[in-house]
Amino acid sequence: MEGLDKANVFQQEIYSYLKDYFPNLFEDIDEVNEIIVTRAKAAKAAFEKADNEGYSTLEALEKANEALHQGFEFSPIAYIKTFYEEVKDEIIDNDEACKILKKAGDLFWRYGADFEGTEEEYELRNELMAFI
Repeated sequence: MEGLDKANVFQQEIYSYLKDYFPNLFEDIDEVNEIIVTRAKAAKAAFEKADNEGYSTLEALEKANEALHQGFEFSPIAYIKTFYEEVKDEIIDNDEACKILKKAGDLFWRYGADFEGTEEEYELRNELMAFI
């Protein structure tokens, strides 16, 4: 990444990721801009620290990627889109998934991010059906 503005590269990466997997955050542009800048700075710092500690470029990028995506590993939007496709055999876009997420309220936050493959997922899917 020699010669590149790492913070700018990381800003582009997290912007694209959030746009694809967390488009609901873009309702508050100030908040999403703050997230983008904060995460890019954290990723740049993680990269530079790892680089200074002798990690390879690939390992340093992995550390930066962890900092960049921390807390954004689970996407309710992606889950809704996949679930909708399973149930309706139709594909929906992010806008439709955001509408469902908004209607579902705090449904995902009640179950957390680690429900997949558990008994709780069955319960969540049953509750989510009311909004599909």
